[in-house]
Amino acid sequence: MKKIGVVLILMTLLSGCSNAKKDGGCPFAGENAMSAEFQKNRGDRVHFDLNKDHIRDEGAAILDAQACWFKSHPKAKAVIAGHCDDRGTTEYNLALGERRANTVKKYLESKGVESERLSTVSYGKDKPIVPGTSAAARAQNRVGITEPRCN
Repeated sequence: MKKIGVVLILMTLLSGCSNAKKDGGCPFAGENAMSAEFQKNRGDRVHFDLNKDHIRDEGAAILDAQACWFKSHPKAKAVIAGHCDDRGTTEYNLALGERRANTVKKYLESKGVESERLSTVSYGKDKPIVPGTSAAARAQNRVGITEPRCN
């Protein structure tokens, strides 16, 4: 059942890939509009397991859709931010966030996105996405977020 869900997510995210507009520019009214479109239509984040930096199946589907978007917007760049939950030391989480961001970057590069278009930053546990220490909040904070930029 889980595999069917992953396949459905992948099909939905990639449905616009072959029909993508190849204008190469930034067809949005600023980066906020571009980020909103990117997040809505491709997904801007992949989640990680506790203390892990490997891409799960659902994350791969999202990153495949992101790679497609970057191919249809060849002038767009991105910052990939690695985040962690609140457990562990600051140093440990900064290193883990860096590994997560680099894992996302390497995956996108493996799908044809040029390295010079992608940069990374680690926020560790210092910039939580969701406040709190519940299991759900912590799961939302173990994430790599792709933030597109026009230039």
